[in-house]
Amino acid sequence: MVMLGYPPHTIIKMPALSPTMTAGNIGSFLKAVPSKINAGDPLVEIETDKATMELEVQEEGFLAKILVKEGEKEVSVGTPLAVLAENQKDVDAFKEYQISEAERGEVKAAAVQKEEFKETRPTESVSEKKTESIKDREQHRIFASPLAKSIASQQGIDLSSISGSGPNGRIVKADLTASMVAQGPSRNVESQGQPYRDMPLSQMRKVIANRLTDSKQSIPHYYLTSEIRMDSLLS
Repeated sequence: MVMLGYPPHTIIKMPALSPTMTAGNIGSFLKAVPSKINAGDPLVEIETDKATMELEVQEEGFLAKILVKEGEKEVSVGTPLAVLAENQKDVDAFKEYQISEAERGEVKAAAVQKEEFKETRPTESVSEKKTESIKDREQHRIFASPLAKSIASQQGIDLSSISGSGPNGRIVKADLTASMVAQGPSRNVESQGQPYRDMPLSQMRKVIANRLTDSKQSIPHYYLTSEIRMDSLLS
């Protein structure tokens, strides 16, 4: 329950409705402000990488604010979707509430917990310091797909200047393409052949593409060739 600066309320977030889900598309909201919400009530339809499902709320309260639009695409897991007020009289207090305020509230709450933890935390051990050192290195590591790294190397592109759109911020080919198109024709590595049109992928197609990529990159492959004489057959 979040209470920083607002009446008692709960933030409903985008859940991971399947093991492979990292984002989902928003369908129709099944409740309107200021509806009474009971535990188990369906709130919104969500298109996952497998199917369209209803998100059932596990809290009780009054729907005070919807934070995302119907039809919005690629909403990441953990994104605030709606606000439930504990009391109906507090619903009006959330008219101007935005996602950014929910995120700031989480940062403040985390900061408070961190300070409380510091007060009771014992002296750091050597293993803890090593762990923090590893985390620092990981924070400065650039995550990019092998193809993106190859293109960046060929084109002389600094990957640290590009924001990734893949899972966990990973840089993929599309990010490089967008960056090079923005910098001019000389940076465009797309084919100069026939005109084409990008078609939006469904969540299921994205999962299939990721699985095929994983299988190609992580499973050893070998190829066999054979020579066959067809003279008698063709004569």
